[in-house]
Amino acid sequence: MKLAVTSIVDLTLNNIQVVSKLLAEKRRGDEMSVLKITVKEFADVASTLIYTSEYNELFNNSEERLLAHLYKQSADDLDYAILAFVERLYISNTVAFAVQYGENPINIKRLEKKDLEGSLLGKCEFWKILRSIRYNLYTNAGRAFTSAEDMEKLDRYINHIAYELAEKGVE
Repeated sequence: MKLAVTSIVDLTLNNIQVVSKLLAEKRRGDEMSVLKITVKEFADVASTLIYTSEYNELFNNSEERLLAHLYKQSADDLDYAILAFVERLYISNTVAFAVQYGENPINIKRLEKKDLEGSLLGKCEFWKILRSIRYNLYTNAGRAFTSAEDMEKLDRYINHIAYELAEKGVE
């Protein structure tokens, strides 16, 4: 039996959906409404973004890349932007958790650069953590706790990695 594929986009989207479903099945039972993701996991995300050139290059969208070129953004500037992004995700996750479960008062420790020194993650583990972070940024009432720009950046990574996992297949 031949599979009718109308375009390469349909095939790719189908692969991404299959990968997402398979990986979600592996994680079934792990998720609650909102989880407090550990500082170490955020540190691992930061290190993976900074020290993996593929992800480092994907950080800025096309407008940000143009501005970085015009203003001659250094590698240190990009690292700082990545650390600030990850800290915002950490703060957003902490606030979402506190609101969801009625924590009072809400105390959020600001992260220092040394707090965000972690390990490099493999592609699949990185994808899982990013998806967990995204999932956590919404409460059951549908309230979002991060900016549209940060959500777009997070989605860009999730989709990029899902595409790569779909291309090579799930083990």
